[in-house]
Amino acid sequence: MNSVHFQPPPRLLVIDDDPVVRESLLGVLEAWSGVGLITTACRTDMVDRVRDEDFELVLLDAGSSVAAALERLAELKAVRPDVPVIMISSHGDEQWAVHAIQAGAVDFIREARIGALLVHAIKRALENIRLAREVEMLKMDLVGMVSHDIRAPTSNIIGFSDLLLDDNHSFSGRPADRAKVERIRSNGLFILHLIDDLMDMARIDCGVLRLVLGRHDVAELVRESIDRCTFFAKGK
Repeated sequence: MNSVHFQPPPRLLVIDDDPVVRESLLGVLEAWSGVGLITTACRTDMVDRVRDEDFELVLLDAGSSVAAALERLAELKAVRPDVPVIMISSHGDEQWAVHAIQAGAVDFIREARIGALLVHAIKRALENIRLAREVEMLKMDLVGMVSHDIRAPTSNIIGFSDLLLDDNHSFSGRPADRAKVERIRSNGLFILHLIDDLMDMARIDCGVLRLVLGRHDVAELVRESIDRCTFFAKGK
């Protein structure tokens, strides 16, 4: 578990209204050099803190009520479903731990075992985050390579189509042949749009998509779709 590396160091949020439990948590965390900034919050403002600030991990004290603890966990996951939560409690049994994991927690630790298990659980959660980010980067690299390899020959198809459609070319005076080349060019552009969509999907998965809003002619999109399908539909 020593392979966990974050730049900058990971930020942890400790949510607890019990000063005794909080002191125990902070004592364990402050003795561990692998964590960055530790922020504390009470349960009443936990949602605002998670919504307004970036944390790699949340430590949530469940308290004594199973139902209330699961509700708080659900509130956190509703605001930031991507942030892992480790639930800590002085009560409960294995069944409670199962409920917590099913509700979205990545781990459940009894208060009595904070000293023995907390750092290990945090390292494991952070390692999973690091691996997930590596997978996202590899996915982006793969999509980028595939997109480049497809984009290059497609651009050539469009370029040669433009050359054939030039007014000085013999195709310009033969409407039937010109229509076929225009169809080739149109489908080439369609492939380029598909590549852009593929890249956008990868960016959405990685959470880095930037939306550019604008007006579009829906009727024109429909006409283009019909034109692309008409040739093949006629053959059937």
